[in-house]
Amino acid sequence: MLILAAMPALLCLLLARRRGGGLGQIARSDVAALALPILAFLLEAAFQAASRFVRLPEGALALQVLIQYAALLLFAWLNRRFDPGAWIAGAGALCNFAVIALNGFCMPVSSTSQAAGMLAAGEIYGYALQDASTRLAWLGDVIPLAGGFASVGDLLLIAGAVRLLYAMMLPRREEDAHGTT
Repeated sequence: MLILAAMPALLCLLLARRRGGGLGQIARSDVAALALPILAFLLEAAFQAASRFVRLPEGALALQVLIQYAALLLFAWLNRRFDPGAWIAGAGALCNFAVIALNGFCMPVSSTSQAAGMLAAGEIYGYALQDASTRLAWLGDVIPLAGGFASVGDLLLIAGAVRLLYAMMLPRREEDAHGTT
């Protein structure tokens, strides 16, 4: 998902620079609780990494997913007035949470995935091969992309995050009015 977000993020940086903004504006933006999506990302990465070395206890995945998506949804809620990107990202998080929660806390992945064998054997933490019993299958990782699959929720999360990032990099309105940055 990071690779998928890299190009739009770079584009929004270039567009923000054309409007007098940039990365330096992020610290001065009015976005609330920026640590929450960072925590969500780090939590998922930590559990993914740990699962390669040790068998995680029963219920660890459910706890990780609950905390991760609670953080993302809280971030979206707290920033709902800052920029429409918060609503878009929140919708993406809700889509992903719904499909994951309804499928044993695993993201269902298209059966045409190159990793189908590993998924069927349960070797990829937090993911499962889609089958006839999959609930809300259309919200799973079924959209083919170079190198894998993405979900509707992933695309909404990326679109919302990029939109928020763009808004955070723009000069604040009062700075524009006074000509200061």
